[in-house]
Amino acid sequence: PEPYCRSCMESDARALIGTGITESFESLPFVDGRLHDLHVFKTIQRDAEGQPLAMLGLCVDITEQKQAEHTLNRQVAYNAIMQRLATTLINLTTAQVDGALNAALAEVGAFLGADRAYVFDYDLAAGTASNTLEWCAPGITPYIDMLQPLPVASMSEWFEPHQRGEAVLVPSVDALPPGNQRDLLASQGILSLLAVPSMTDGRCLRFVGLDAVQQSTRFGDAERDMLTLFAGLMANLTERQQKEARLNRQTRYTEMMRRLSVALINLPLDEASQAIGSALAEVGAFFDADRAYVFDYDLVAGTTSNTFEWCATGISPQINQLQQFPISEAPDGSERHRNGQHLLIPSVHDLPPGRIKDTLEIQGILSALTTPIMLAGACLGFVGLDAVRPQTQFGDAESQLLAVFAELL
Repeated sequence: PEPYCRSCMESDARALIGTGITESFESLPFVDGRLHDLHVFKTIQRDAEGQPLAMLGLCVDITEQKQAEHTLNRQVAYNAIMQRLATTLINLTTAQVDGALNAALAEVGAFLGADRAYVFDYDLAAGTASNTLEWCAPGITPYIDMLQPLPVASMSEWFEPHQRGEAVLVPSVDALPPGNQRDLLASQGILSLLAVPSMTDGRCLRFVGLDAVQQSTRFGDAERDMLTLFAGLMANLTERQQKEARLNRQTRYTEMMRRLSVALINLPLDEASQAIGSALAEVGAFFDADRAYVFDYDLVAGTTSNTFEWCATGISPQINQLQQFPISEAPDGSERHRNGQHLLIPSVHDLPPGRIKDTLEIQGILSALTTPIMLAGACLGFVGLDAVRPQTQFGDAESQLLAVFAELL
């Protein structure tokens, strides 16, 4: 069939006017339905007068060799892109990174033959995923504004493999079983897709994906491996941004503590209560807490009482209900405090049944952090932070910083 017939006839003509063996490279469809690449050798058998009698030919199927060369050349070209992007991105400020990532995403999406490329960020605390970056080929509808945010529970087919560090490949959306995943993808006109996790400290905090919309694209191992390189580059950037954010946060907190210590150390005692309340408000807001508070221990009476409290806008105060609380009702926390250790409750829901869990749940608390106030080896009380909103999380970094404020108190 045309145009393959023409290329065969042209090589025949070259053989007829040539001498010896002629070579050519041709492509022909085979009965298996695939287009095969051939290395063709032809020579002309002639009579004594030099007139052609017959044409002898040999065809060597080099399809696999050509495919291997194409794959290698494609990988080399992609590696060059990754090297250039890494060099560019590493020299950018944090404020410049998002714009550069958008451009990089466009380049990667186009190179891998996608119609849409995107990045989603997982918010593990809130249990959501949000589309943060998107590139679309000409004529492809963007969906980034409609994917803000999605409950992780509605995309467990992606979230669970991603947290294990595994890619998600959907060769055909039409072949998916009926359900939320198929409905969500079909509503965006997606025919096939590939989504690769970007891992940071063993956790997937974001993923990068490719959609095929105009025609079903066979994303395979090569595309997965190449997209994983880009996801790794993004993970390195995420780690760098987190380190810079932690450093900036530490610097801002240190400056705040220095300022508060100067103010408090020179303060008349009759103004101390107001100053401590103001400092507590500043610290609570810094940590994006919903409540910040101070409790005093009365070891003689065996009770603890809430003496200072700050609440974010819209958060109900609890100080009046937290007076002379029996220490015996919270033995683990008071024991840790007496030993100079902080108490972190990542999830109130996961606490064993009892007075402490009931008290915290009544206040709407989802997680909490408390740090002892020590003087000469004795625990006088503790300073704490509550999270009522699910997006607020406390960890070791917050406990270390809060300990500085506790020492100041």
